[in-house]
Amino acid sequence: MRSELYQQRKNRQQKLAMIISALVFVLFIFLFKVENVLAYSLAFGLIIGFAMQKSKICFTAAFRDPFLFGMTKLSRALVLSLMITTIGFGIIQFFRFESGLPIGGKLLIPGIYIPIGAFIFGLGASVSGGCASGTLFRLGEGYQMQHLVIIGFLLGSLRGGLDQGFWNNLTFAKKAYHLPEMFSNWIFGISFQLVILAIIYFLLIIKEDKSLSSFFNGFNDFFRKDNFENLFLKIKNIFFHPLKYLSYNIWPYWIGALIIAAANIIYFQMTGNYWRISTGFMNLIFWFLSILGITFENIDFEIISPFFDFIFWSNLGIILGALISILLTGRFKFKKIKNKKQYLIALTGGFLMGYGSRVASGCNIGGFYSAVSSLALNGWLYLPFVIIGIYLGSKFLSKFIVR
Repeated sequence: MRSELYQQRKNRQQKLAMIISALVFVLFIFLFKVENVLAYSLAFGLIIGFAMQKSKICFTAAFRDPFLFGMTKLSRALVLSLMITTIGFGIIQFFRFESGLPIGGKLLIPGIYIPIGAFIFGLGASVSGGCASGTLFRLGEGYQMQHLVIIGFLLGSLRGGLDQGFWNNLTFAKKAYHLPEMFSNWIFGISFQLVILAIIYFLLIIKEDKSLSSFFNGFNDFFRKDNFENLFLKIKNIFFHPLKYLSYNIWPYWIGALIIAAANIIYFQMTGNYWRISTGFMNLIFWFLSILGITFENIDFEIISPFFDFIFWSNLGIILGALISILLTGRFKFKKIKNKKQYLIALTGGFLMGYGSRVASGCNIGGFYSAVSSLALNGWLYLPFVIIGIYLGSKFLSKFIVR
């Protein structure tokens, strides 16, 4: 009886997913006629949201789990994704450089504002239970708590946007550092980052298995013939049985990581833009207040309508992609807030994320993932401090909040 009810619900939700997909396609065509970058951003967000929901990829967990629980599979998937984007972004940047064009990417002048902002953001991500991207795809999954996180994020972005000029002046260098430029060689710069990521990957294997032999076993396992055969079979299933595979409840982490990496490379090549989230929140709250007649004179960024903001459309795409993904499984339902304590947790965590992302000029996506993909030194400066923030925030949450 229960299985029959589930199948009926699944059929209804899959039909709803098809309807939403059709409406999104119409929206894509409309945006394409207005400005193709907006349409590409929506499509990019859809792919990211779908892949994150299917693979349950959470950047906060990837930063937290190796240190709190000794689990590294998700973290290794993230490292694998970065290895792929390192190559893809590096090649794109090289050809742009050779053509005399700006190389693009998330390159910032290093400063104390990055570690401070990353730490604050990490605290917020751990308290609210997810980072900026996690908040968006969980919103698509029906988590009502994420509505409060978004409100907190917007308020934090407002306060952080007003303070951003102060923080961004706290630099300790005169220029942004790009690894190929630092090595005066594109191959060395890209190879150096790949080596660092490979070392991290295999250290994570050792961390989970707690033996040096795991390093070598992990290296051999990575290149096992059956791994590549399984990959081929999964790709074959996607092409020949797409609806069946798309309706699976959960994909392996590495599938989601590969899709996210590929989507980022294609998006970077087609639009010149890199994945970012938090700037869209900041623009949205300042635009909303300007509609109400509330303006600010001491800001050093342009406020634009969300309709013409490509980040807004990629953010919306993540929500819709996650929604379509979970509807295809027939498991969508609204998840209510359990107790009054979660209201405070959600608002506080969201506020810290919003403020921290403005201090550091980026969240864990723009400030870390896209920055490292861009071969920028500032991305590596962001990493240890967001991990520390997430670790300490998780410890505080488990000790004083969650009983």
